Amino acid sequence: MISLTEVKGRISADIMSKKTKNGGAFSLFTIAVPRNESFTDYFTVKCFGETAKTVSESYVKGSDICFSGTLETYVKDGVRQVCLVAESIGVAAPEPEPAAADQPPFKRKEYF
Repeated sequence: MISLTEVKGRISADIMSKKTKNGGAFSLFTIAVPRNESFTDYFTVKCFGETAKTVSESYVKGSDICFSGTLETYVKDGVRQVCLVAESIGVAAPEPEPAAADQPPFKRKEYF
């Protein structure tokens, strides 16, 4: 069973770009995902190949990003870790602006 996920957030640290042992592109970064108004989740994200090249060339710390990928778990120093492996990357759509307090509420037009 594969755990597919879609995540939208903001890159919270500089992107590390490296090469794999076989010479392929590899990128590693952290993403901040707001859970609610008072709490934010941080995830480690890694990607390979063309996806890694796109990330390292097109994104910087603070960029909004969305991607789909899989969850990977591993044990490091006796602690279970979770990492997201990005398979496809996209530009996150901006959040809609909240309605201004001084604007009257939308009024539906009555036809009858």
